[in-house]
Amino acid sequence: KPDLMQTLKDLQLEYLDCFVIHWPQAAPSTGKAPTTRLNGAFPAPEEKNSMFPINTEGFFSCDMESHYIETWHAMEKLVDEGLVRSIGLSNFNKTQIQEVLAAVKKHPASGS
Repeated sequence: KPDLMQTLKDLQLEYLDCFVIHWPQAAPSTGKAPTTRLNGAFPAPEEKNSMFPINTEGFFSCDMESHYIETWHAMEKLVDEGLVRSIGLSNFNKTQIQEVLAAVKKHPASGS
C-alpha cells in the first residue's frame, strides 16, 4: 500500500484504473518493507533496502518467504478501499495464474 499511495500522490490521482503484480517473485528481498521509486528503484546491495536488491555475488535477490497470493489478497483490499478499480497479473505462467484463480475473491482484469 505505501508504494501505491506514493504513486497516487506523484500522479495527483485518487485511484488507479488497474494495478498489477508485474512478476511472481517478491521484491524487495524482505517483502516486509516496501520501497518506492523515490528511495529504492535501483539495483543495490540488500542492506540499502533497494527495490531491486542484489546479493553479495551480484545476483538479484528475491523474497522466498512471501508469496504472490499474499500480495493478491492485499491488492483486493485496495479495490475494496476504492484506491484501485481493478487488479491484474503480468509475466505469470499458466500454473501460477491457475493458482491465483483458485485462491482469490477478485479475478484478475484482462487487457490487450
